[in-house]
Amino acid sequence: MVPLEKADAQTSYDSRHHFKMARILPASAVLLLLIGVTCAQSPKGCYTGDETTVSAEASSDDMTNEDCAADCGAKGHAYSATGEGQYCTCMSEAEMQTLTLAPSVKCDSPCTGDLAQKCGGVDDNVTVWSTGQGTKRSLVEKLRRFLKEWHQMEESRR
Repeated sequence: MVPLEKADAQTSYDSRHHFKMARILPASAVLLLLIGVTCAQSPKGCYTGDETTVSAEASSDDMTNEDCAADCGAKGHAYSATGEGQYCTCMSEAEMQTLTLAPSVKCDSPCTGDLAQKCGGVDDNVTVWSTGQGTKRSLVEKLRRFLKEWHQMEESRR
Protein backbone atom coordinates (compact mmCIF):
# COMPACT_ATOMS: atom_id res chain seq x y z
CA MET A 1 0.00 0.00 0.00
CA VAL A 2 1.31 3.52 -0.86
CA PRO A 3 1.63 5.87 2.11
CA LEU A 4 -0.74 8.84 1.96
CA GLU A 5 2.12 11.36 1.76
CA LYS A 6 3.56 9.61 -1.31
CA ALA A 7 0.14 9.41 -2.98
CA ASP A 8 -0.43 13.15 -2.37
CA ALA A 9 3.05 13.96 -3.66
CA GLN A 10 2.44 11.86 -6.80
CA THR A 11 -0.94 13.54 -7.40
CA SER A 12 0.68 16.96 -6.96
CA TYR A 13 3.46 16.01 -9.38
CA ASP A 14 0.93 14.69 -11.94
CA SER A 15 -1.05 17.93 -11.75
CA ARG A 16 2.04 20.10 -12.19
CA HIS A 17 3.32 17.90 -15.01
CA HIS A 18 -0.08 17.99 -16.75
CA PHE A 19 -0.25 21.78 -16.38
CA LYS A 20 3.23 22.19 -17.94
CA MET A 21 2.41 19.82 -20.80
CA ALA A 22 -0.88 21.62 -21.44
CA ARG A 23 1.15 24.76 -22.14
CA ILE A 24 4.16 23.21 -23.88
CA LEU A 25 2.42 21.13 -26.55
CA PRO A 26 0.31 23.92 -28.13
CA ALA A 27 3.29 26.28 -27.96
CA SER A 28 5.42 23.66 -29.71
CA ALA A 29 2.82 23.31 -32.44
CA VAL A 30 2.89 27.06 -33.08
CA LEU A 31 6.69 27.05 -33.18
CA LEU A 32 6.71 24.21 -35.73
CA LEU A 33 4.18 26.12 -37.83
CA LEU A 34 6.38 29.21 -37.85
CA ILE A 35 9.46 27.20 -38.76
CA GLY A 36 7.58 25.52 -41.57
CA VAL A 37 6.25 28.79 -42.94
CA THR A 38 9.59 30.59 -42.91
CA CYS A 39 11.36 27.65 -44.53
CA ALA A 40 8.66 26.98 -47.11
CA GLN A 41 10.06 29.15 -49.93
CA SER A 42 12.05 26.73 -52.06
CA PRO A 43 13.23 26.06 -55.62
CA LYS A 44 11.27 23.51 -57.65
CA GLY A 45 13.33 23.43 -60.82
CA CYS A 46 13.38 24.40 -64.47
CA TYR A 47 10.09 24.13 -66.37
CA THR A 48 8.72 24.91 -69.81
CA GLY A 49 5.33 26.48 -70.28
CA ASP A 50 3.50 28.40 -72.95
CA GLU A 51 3.09 32.12 -73.50
CA THR A 52 -0.17 32.32 -71.54
CA THR A 53 1.13 30.41 -68.51
CA VAL A 54 4.52 32.05 -68.16
CA SER A 55 3.81 35.56 -69.45
CA ALA A 56 5.62 38.09 -67.28
CA GLU A 57 3.67 40.08 -64.72
CA ALA A 58 6.69 42.14 -63.67
CA SER A 59 10.25 42.82 -64.69
CA SER A 60 13.17 44.22 -62.74
CA ASP A 61 16.77 45.23 -63.27
CA ASP A 62 17.57 43.52 -59.96
CA MET A 63 15.43 40.36 -60.17
CA THR A 64 16.18 37.36 -57.95
CA ASN A 65 14.23 34.15 -57.44
CA GLU A 66 13.71 34.99 -53.75
CA ASP A 67 12.31 38.45 -54.56
CA CYS A 68 9.93 37.01 -57.14
CA ALA A 69 8.80 34.28 -54.72
CA ALA A 70 8.29 36.81 -51.93
CA ASP A 71 6.26 39.10 -54.20
CA CYS A 72 4.08 36.25 -55.46
CA GLY A 73 3.66 34.85 -51.95
CA ALA A 74 2.51 38.26 -50.70
CA LYS A 75 -0.16 38.18 -53.41
CA GLY A 76 -1.30 34.74 -52.22
CA HIS A 77 0.11 32.66 -55.09
CA ALA A 78 1.58 29.20 -54.45
CA TYR A 79 4.37 29.46 -57.05
CA SER A 80 6.61 32.00 -58.74
CA ALA A 81 8.55 31.73 -61.98
CA THR A 82 11.43 33.80 -63.27
CA GLY A 83 12.36 34.01 -66.92
CA GLU A 84 14.95 35.56 -69.20
CA GLY A 85 16.85 36.81 -66.15
CA GLN A 86 14.49 39.67 -65.33
CA TYR A 87 10.83 38.61 -65.50
CA CYS A 88 8.57 37.38 -62.71
CA THR A 89 5.31 35.45 -63.03
CA CYS A 90 3.00 34.30 -60.25
CA MET A 91 1.15 31.00 -60.56
CA SER A 92 -1.50 28.94 -58.82
CA GLU A 93 -1.22 25.21 -58.17
CA ALA A 94 -3.38 24.57 -61.27
CA GLU A 95 -1.15 26.72 -63.47
CA MET A 96 1.94 24.98 -62.13
CA GLN A 97 0.44 21.62 -63.17
CA THR A 98 0.37 22.76 -66.82
CA LEU A 99 4.16 23.22 -66.95
CA THR A 100 6.57 20.52 -68.09
CA LEU A 101 9.77 19.74 -66.21
CA ALA A 102 12.77 20.75 -68.32
CA PRO A 103 16.49 20.00 -68.08
CA SER A 104 18.23 22.50 -65.80
CA VAL A 105 20.49 23.61 -68.69
CA LYS A 106 17.40 25.22 -70.28
CA CYS A 107 17.29 27.70 -67.38
CA ASP A 108 20.60 29.38 -68.01
CA SER A 109 19.82 33.11 -67.82
CA PRO A 110 21.58 34.85 -64.93
CA CYS A 111 19.26 36.84 -62.64
CA THR A 112 19.74 40.58 -63.06
CA GLY A 113 19.82 41.00 -59.26
CA ASP A 114 22.24 38.14 -58.56
CA LEU A 115 24.34 36.90 -61.47
CA ALA A 116 25.16 33.68 -59.56
CA GLN A 117 21.47 32.65 -59.72
CA LYS A 118 19.62 31.38 -62.78
CA CYS A 119 16.30 33.06 -63.57
CA GLY A 120 14.84 30.90 -66.29
CA GLY A 121 15.94 30.93 -69.89
CA VAL A 122 14.54 31.65 -73.33
CA ASP A 123 11.66 29.98 -75.20
CA ASP A 124 9.27 29.94 -72.22
CA ASN A 125 11.73 28.18 -69.89
CA VAL A 126 11.30 29.38 -66.32
CA THR A 127 12.85 28.75 -62.92
CA VAL A 128 9.99 27.85 -60.58
CA TRP A 129 9.92 28.37 -56.82
CA SER A 130 7.33 27.50 -54.21
CA THR A 131 6.31 30.68 -52.40
CA GLY A 132 5.27 28.84 -49.27
CA GLN A 133 1.64 29.89 -49.54
CA GLY A 134 0.34 26.38 -50.29
CA THR A 135 2.46 25.00 -47.46
CA LYS A 136 1.37 27.76 -45.12
CA ARG A 137 -2.32 26.99 -45.67
CA SER A 138 -1.69 23.29 -45.14
CA LEU A 139 0.28 23.92 -41.94
CA VAL A 140 -2.33 26.32 -40.59
CA GLU A 141 -5.06 23.74 -41.13
CA LYS A 142 -2.98 21.04 -39.42
CA LEU A 143 -2.32 23.39 -36.50
CA ARG A 144 -6.02 24.21 -36.17
CA ARG A 145 -6.93 20.51 -36.15
CA PHE A 146 -4.21 19.74 -33.60
CA LEU A 147 -5.26 22.54 -31.26
CA LYS A 148 -8.94 21.59 -31.57
CA GLU A 149 -8.17 17.94 -30.74
CA TRP A 150 -5.88 19.02 -27.92
CA HIS A 151 -8.58 21.28 -26.48
CA GLN A 152 -11.17 18.48 -26.71
CA MET A 153 -8.79 16.11 -24.95
CA GLU A 154 -8.18 18.64 -22.20
CA GLU A 155 -11.92 19.20 -21.77
CA SER A 156 -12.54 15.44 -21.48
CA ARG A 157 -9.95 15.20 -18.68
CA ARG A 158 -11.85 17.68 -16.52
